[in-house]
Amino acid sequence: MKQISWLLGILLFLSPLQMSAQKQDTVAVRETRIPVLIERQDNELFNLRIDATQSQVLNDVKLSFGKEVNLNEIEAVKLYYGGTESSERKGKTYFAPVDYIPSNTPGKTLAANPSYSILKAEVKAPKRDVVLKVDQKLYPGVNYFWVSLQMKPTASVLAKVSVEMTGVTMDNRTAPVKVVRKADTHYMGVGVRHAGDDGVAAYRIPGLATSNKGTLLGVYDVRHNNSADLQEYVEIAKYYTEILQTANKFYDFVFVDLSKRMPPKEVTEILQTSDIIVMNLTQRLRTIDDFIALRENSEFYRRKNIILNIGRYDKFSKYNDKNITKYLREKQQVSVVPYNTLFFEACSEGTVIDLLLKLRSITDDTDRNVMFVKELKNLDNNIIVKMQELQMKK
Repeated sequence: MKQISWLLGILLFLSPLQMSAQKQDTVAVRETRIPVLIERQDNELFNLRIDATQSQVLNDVKLSFGKEVNLNEIEAVKLYYGGTESSERKGKTYFAPVDYIPSNTPGKTLAANPSYSILKAEVKAPKRDVVLKVDQKLYPGVNYFWVSLQMKPTASVLAKVSVEMTGVTMDNRTAPVKVVRKADTHYMGVGVRHAGDDGVAAYRIPGLATSNKGTLLGVYDVRHNNSADLQEYVEIAKYYTEILQTANKFYDFVFVDLSKRMPPKEVTEILQTSDIIVMNLTQRLRTIDDFIALRENSEFYRRKNIILNIGRYDKFSKYNDKNITKYLREKQQVSVVPYNTLFFEACSEGTVIDLLLKLRSITDDTDRNVMFVKELKNLDNNIIVKMQELQMKK
């Protein structure tokens, strides 16, 4: 009995040590949801975050590509060490110390930032299952790693890549993995412009639209000195005419909102190529007089394809639509768009389409938005009628 008790005592004494030896840190994994650019040497595929309190070494990372992936289009799979977390960011959950691939640094948008990307493993011409052997020492605190994908230059833009992180080994044992974000498929893309192209600092704010024929149309602005917003030397106006010519091939109607900030030359070119021009006036007498002077000094503004409209219209002003029509000696009543609080807020929030769809269903004549909707329809009808008149003359 004494011998048995002694053995049990040894087992009970060893058990906590064994449990302590089994403790291991969890690897947090975030899969990216951005296009894979074919021309890049590196594309972020997975971001790894390891808060090292128990584990000492990251041994390897295992991946498995989907059966539908054409492996012949993949150049290489890489794993980089991104370093540790800075003390200023403690207490917050990040998956990278910086942008691993700069987007607005001229000449450096195609490959990993070497200051925060130490190449630890690379597998060229990968098979379906990939093992990235790392053996990187982990420092106490947060350690960052990331997996990069490089496609061959001949890869199809229609190619798709699905991949799963099937395992991570730390301290020569399988580590627990927590996937915080998953992406089913990675789509290909081609960077139309990169920072530094043609001596330009940055290209930003893409505008995308799909034509009735399914053609994807894109527009970007040219920021010569840096990637900052206005007021900065931003050039897009010189491409407006080409954009409009292309849009006219695919759309029944193309609307252009001209800004006072645009160069006069480009404004004139657009106006000259427009079928209909809607001149937006205010109820200020000075604005109306300025338009009269403009019309007197330029034959262009006496053309029959111009529709006059008063924006933010206040029906209680003595400069109402009837008086302005008489003052301008117009044969046709000027159009108006009343001031509307909801519309003003929607413009600020980028929800104009949602608002118009909602207002379209108004049936209550006492609703304060009824007049706004009514005048919008009148302006729309005036544009259509004017278009029909011009087509008949042609």
